[in-house]
Amino acid sequence: MTRIERESVNFKLPKPVVDALRKAALDRNTTATDLVIQGLHQILADVPGIETRLTQLEANLSSGSDTSIETRVLNLETKLETTTTRLAQLEGAIAVMQQSLNT
Repeated sequence: MTRIERESVNFKLPKPVVDALRKAALDRNTTATDLVIQGLHQILADVPGIETRLTQLEANLSSGSDTSIETRVLNLETKLETTTTRLAQLEGAIAVMQQSLNT
């Protein structure tokens, strides 16, 4: 993966904005920094070096240059499918329990 040089820059933001940014990052399983970079990318798309880690990952996967990342993504997809199946089973069990309580 291409290493991008980063510099720490401090901005003062209203606390509700920071809280919302952190929550959005958590919900998207990313970092607040990457969300800020994505937002800046929409405004400054023509500035070189403004890329998110996701963009880099997609580039590596499409070029096939990093098989370990591809393997990790495939493993993550497998785990997600397993979790989805298990969640469906739990939802079914909860529905049965609710029907039992209602009768």
